[in-house]
Amino acid sequence: MTRQEIFDKVCERLRDGTGRAMRCDGSEACVYLNKDGLKCAVGIFIPDGHPAQAFMFEVYELLSNYKDLPSFLYEGVELLKICQLIHDNKLHWHGKTFLPVGEDRLRTLAADFGLEYKC
Repeated sequence: MTRQEIFDKVCERLRDGTGRAMRCDGSEACVYLNKDGLKCAVGIFIPDGHPAQAFMFEVYELLSNYKDLPSFLYEGVELLKICQLIHDNKLHWHGKTFLPVGEDRLRTLAADFGLEYKC
């Protein structure tokens, strides 16, 4: 996948109306895959059944611990790290709705990486 394809897929995930992928214990922690099957911005790129889905730390640590994930993840790690931060920020959400402030952050991210922002 190209960086543009990664960005577009993350945008689609953030806007899909399912909200943040949170731990199901009521905490504020986001996870790559929660018990309800919801995936986060990076979790959507982890193959189903892969042990990395249960990993609890940031993107750099994820990729350091699981060297067998798809190669485009390593090539787009800086982009993915920021995408994950956008996903995790509770100020970007109202319930399951991704807010305009989050869209503004996506627009800035696209500009920073030379990507096309499609709303």
